[in-house]
Amino acid sequence: MTEFNVASVDSALRLLNLLAENPGLGLSAIARKSGLTKSRTYRLLCTLENQFFVQRSGEPVTYRLGHQLLVLGVNARRQINLTEIAEPVLDQLSQQLNENLQIRLREGNEIVQIAVRTSRQVLQVRSAVGNRRKLGAGASGKLLLAYAPETLRDECVQQSSQPEALRALLADINQQQLCCSQGELTAGVWAFAVPIFDNHNHCVASLSLSAPASRAEQHRQLMIEALHRAAAQISHQLGSPAYGALPLAPLLASYHDNKAEIDG
Repeated sequence: MTEFNVASVDSALRLLNLLAENPGLGLSAIARKSGLTKSRTYRLLCTLENQFFVQRSGEPVTYRLGHQLLVLGVNARRQINLTEIAEPVLDQLSQQLNENLQIRLREGNEIVQIAVRTSRQVLQVRSAVGNRRKLGAGASGKLLLAYAPETLRDECVQQSSQPEALRALLADINQQQLCCSQGELTAGVWAFAVPIFDNHNHCVASLSLSAPASRAEQHRQLMIEALHRAAAQISHQLGSPAYGALPLAPLLASYHDNKAEIDG
């Protein structure tokens, strides 16, 4: 993939790896070890320092890794742990529901999709890992906004064209642990989202299902119950004290029995 390599990014990452192994180096030593010119090294270090990936200290000046890398590390660990735990549950849920499933989490004022299972049906809704959208958009966006820190939540509410209505909706989402949307982002598509909790009982992600309105309307309650049970299973494995282990099989068998009656 060298044809897509960005030289400046490659050099900046090289400096970060160098400082990870050699904290407290001065400018000349960093330039020498990295193979970059001193002026280029200085510009890159200044850029990294401005974004808190590098911190400068002492006299003579030395450099070491900055606190923003701790933030990234914590978030990466959270995402990796969540994905590892959620994958088997998603597989089971996808196999039995055969609808589009997504796991999204909040990063600042955006939400990002970290896992997806795609329906095998002819009529389906497509989405991809890495997809980002504004916090508050769609079922997952509103659910994660409802569980966001109060200051961020209030900021988003005040920016809304109908702040009181949004505030009431977020309170209802929080109480019901559920957000439903009907054609909000894509005409003819319904979505349901439920929270996933960690060992501190904080909402760390959303589990959602999106489907054509024709199927979602018919199977709404069973889909929601299946999502809640799957989210509870993931939350339990993340250490959430609110949930015990809940098997998926009985509920999903009920889903298929009901679906067969409706489709038949």
